[in-house]
Amino acid sequence: MSLLTEYQYQPNDIDTEMMLTEIPIDVLEENIRKQFSDPLNNHKMDYLTNFITKYKYSKEVVEMNDDEEEKINIEQFRSEFITFMTEIFRENLDIEFPIIDEMLEEDQDEVLHFTYRFFIINIKHNFVNMILNYIDKFKSDICETLP
Repeated sequence: MSLLTEYQYQPNDIDTEMMLTEIPIDVLEENIRKQFSDPLNNHKMDYLTNFITKYKYSKEVVEMNDDEEEKINIEQFRSEFITFMTEIFRENLDIEFPIIDEMLEEDQDEVLHFTYRFFIINIKHNFVNMILNYIDKFKSDICETLP
């Protein structure tokens, strides 16, 4: 149970025994697709953090159990998910991560998560800041156009 605390993961009864390989990844990916298709209305749930946390937890459990087959399965899930994330960024936002395959896992998680948070999770906050910055920068021009 210490692994759960270490990763700040609070599982329900079903999750306690569920490893990453048992998560319906297609459901997770579909939810992320929905977020990218309508980020203003689907920005509250951080699915990438859910994946990363579950992956780290699953990896620790597999390493403790020394299960080589399960380790390969989990790494394959991660690889496919990272590919999915890079493709969805490219398709929807024209953002690419050319050296992501050469990065350490932690760095991959960080760059994807920061980008995801900026464009999806924090979209309303960032949008408001952009408008306020624009108004502040051009306030004299805006005032001149008013009657």
